[in-house]
Amino acid sequence: MARVTKKSKAQINKQIWDKVNSSHRQQWQTTSQKGYDFYLNEQLTKEEVTLLEESGMPTFTINRITPIIEIMKYFTTANDPKWKAVGTTGDDTDIAQVHADIADYCWYLSNGKSLYSQVILDSLTKGLGYFLVDIDKDADRGLGEVCFKRLDPYDVYVDPASRDFLFRDATFLQIRKNISRSRLINMLPQFEAKIKKVSKGSDVVSYSQRDADFTDTIQPEDLTYGVNMDAEDDDIIPYYETYSKKKFKYHNVYIKIEPSPAQLVLLSEAQEQATVIKQQVMSNADFNLLQNSKVTQKNIIDSVEFYENRIVKTVSVGDDTFLYESIIPISEYPIVPIPYMYTGTPYPMSAVTPLIGKQQEINKAHQIMLHNANLSSNLRWMYEEGSVPEDEWEKYSSAPGALLKYRSGFSPPTPIQPAPINNAFFTVVQQGKSDAEYISGVPSAMMGFSQDQAETYRGLLANDEFGTRRLKAWMNSIVEPSLEHLGRVFKMMAQEHYTIEKVFRIVQPLAGKDEEKEVRININMYNDYGKAIGKYKDYASARFDVRIIAGATLPLNRWALLEEYFRWYQSGLIDDIAMLAETDIRNKDKIIERKSMLSQMQGQLESIQGLIKEKDGTIETLQRQLVQAGIKMKVGDASNEIRKDVLETEAQQKLLRGMLKVEFQKMRDQMKNDMESTKEDVAKIEQS
Repeated sequence: MARVTKKSKAQINKQIWDKVNSSHRQQWQTTSQKGYDFYLNEQLTKEEVTLLEESGMPTFTINRITPIIEIMKYFTTANDPKWKAVGTTGDDTDIAQVHADIADYCWYLSNGKSLYSQVILDSLTKGLGYFLVDIDKDADRGLGEVCFKRLDPYDVYVDPASRDFLFRDATFLQIRKNISRSRLINMLPQFEAKIKKVSKGSDVVSYSQRDADFTDTIQPEDLTYGVNMDAEDDDIIPYYETYSKKKFKYHNVYIKIEPSPAQLVLLSEAQEQATVIKQQVMSNADFNLLQNSKVTQKNIIDSVEFYENRIVKTVSVGDDTFLYESIIPISEYPIVPIPYMYTGTPYPMSAVTPLIGKQQEINKAHQIMLHNANLSSNLRWMYEEGSVPEDEWEKYSSAPGALLKYRSGFSPPTPIQPAPINNAFFTVVQQGKSDAEYISGVPSAMMGFSQDQAETYRGLLANDEFGTRRLKAWMNSIVEPSLEHLGRVFKMMAQEHYTIEKVFRIVQPLAGKDEEKEVRININMYNDYGKAIGKYKDYASARFDVRIIAGATLPLNRWALLEEYFRWYQSGLIDDIAMLAETDIRNKDKIIERKSMLSQMQGQLESIQGLIKEKDGTIETLQRQLVQAGIKMKVGDASNEIRKDVLETEAQQKLLRGMLKVEFQKMRDQMKNDMESTKEDVAKIEQS
């Protein structure tokens, strides 16, 4: 087998592009470009404009496609995608929770919201949008960061035999760009000498049907030159990146960990340490080194051989200049597509393609109606040659109040009236607008253009539910699976890159204000002797799966939702704090805090009032019991004395009656004193 040289790798890159850039690819790009042109209001070809101008007809268009695409983009990208990680084991749960924060951090660094909007717009207008997960090695002062990027769909070339809508079964994915020499040197300064020797690339092929000399838009294919820092024309050269999957042999090895000399001092610890088995995955080369060493060979308990995909990236410029080749330690392509209407091939259709016919129908109907109106306002005349001064008639025939003359002996000029416009044209226009909305699944009500009366919140919720079902079907079957795959690719890339201790600081809007959240991973742990013995929150070795939170990117009807919350609050299902949390009131966190303190104070006041009422009841009961007991006691004593004294003499009875008066007076004084003492006790209780 002939040895593959570096030069031949560059030639292979070029040959792959020549093969993939076939008639099918060119046909797809032509159709896709036409849809993108219609979105940019480039809806007439050069030939159509020429024919219309020669016929005296208007060349304007009534663009119904752009607002439809914009509202579709809004409903799809209203919010950022959210990923959640599920740990494989209990030990991986903490790391799984941290992963969502790391994804948010890298999404923010990459300006992910803008990228997501551009990728979805590519999918809607060109049929296909692409994310690229890459590593910016110069970020964070050379430590690097994982970042998200967007690829132009026309720069990506896919294996034509791929039948997976995520292109996971593709033999290769290739990026082919036309880049100026100066920019390429700035991108890859280590290869400056090679890049300077690359010959200029071929001219850019145009796939658009518009007239580039009279267009209202400037597109990338129109720019065929660059300018360097010396104010000179800069060459445009082709740049190739080819990603391919290749199987590599790995070993799942079970290794016995021998005790250290310090641990041998304690026999029990040494005996326990001698039984520890460590599982480790290593490449075939590392396993061979381990197996060939007499020191470590005896510690291998068992090994399982398996193969796993790795991504090989080959980079070249021009037709024969090889730059470098590297292995990306992930098992899936870092290029993640989001197609719109998947056709079972790498050439999906855009959302604009089914609308092109209706857009042309609307344009043509409007042009005919306006042309007929122009003919009615500017009459044409039939005359005998020589009967009128032609220059004068051409200049003043349509002027109000003009006096026009014709030569005697000739028949007077006859006006030619245009044929009455058929009412069918008005029907065609209205039906065409309705058909465009029906085809796209975006009714006018979703744009806020409704001639009906304002609807209640239930009607608004119904419009959002029924009007977005077509979009939700695409979201459920294509967009969210693609975003979930993007999350898994990011996880693989992040786990391979973030292997050292790192702190992520994330600013999150919470309760109406921005709060900073700090996340740390790969925290080194040391023993008493200062030796590293492991890592806490070991991100690289954790095992977890990534899921996309369904519907996270879709918008919410805030007014309808607030109305629903208000009804729940009125019915008592939620309290005012829960209701306030869903509003957009400024400083609502302070309001919630004040309401929370007020509710606490109200609870304390109600508790105190209950205790006071309970004490008042107790006091009243004690007062009644004291009075009744005193009366009974005194009356009983008096009765006993009376019975005893009845048997004595009359003198004694007189004496007894006098004494009884004294006793009764004492008793009244005692009862009075008891009442005053009771009142003092009640006052003390009330003060406490």
